[in-house]
Amino acid sequence: MQKENHHQTFTPAEQAQLNNLVKNAMGFNVQRGDSLNLLNSAFNDVAETALPEIPLWKQPEIIALVKEILKYLLIAGAALYLFFGIIRPASETSRIACARLLQNLRPKWHQEKRKNLR
Repeated sequence: MQKENHHQTFTPAEQAQLNNLVKNAMGFNVQRGDSLNLLNSAFNDVAETALPEIPLWKQPEIIALVKEILKYLLIAGAALYLFFGIIRPASETSRIACARLLQNLRPKWHQEKRKNLR
């Protein structure tokens, strides 16, 4: 579907009026060497072509969003692994070792306390 060109030519009186309007707007001065040429021609009509729609997974904004989400998921996964895989088992091991140590020290402490009371 093409657009029809409706080229309208200006009369000499309209051209003179436009010429004076532009001269006043630009501060026309002959002594400065200013010149002005107005042409009565149509602009090129460029047919508007519709760009094909980009699929959702190829859109740059969506790709950036997915990368950002994956970055935070990776950080969260590393933090969970650090806590549940390293820190928690180490603290459980140290808690158990402390409990055994306290159990071993209590009978000796009670025995020493009884000796001191006698």
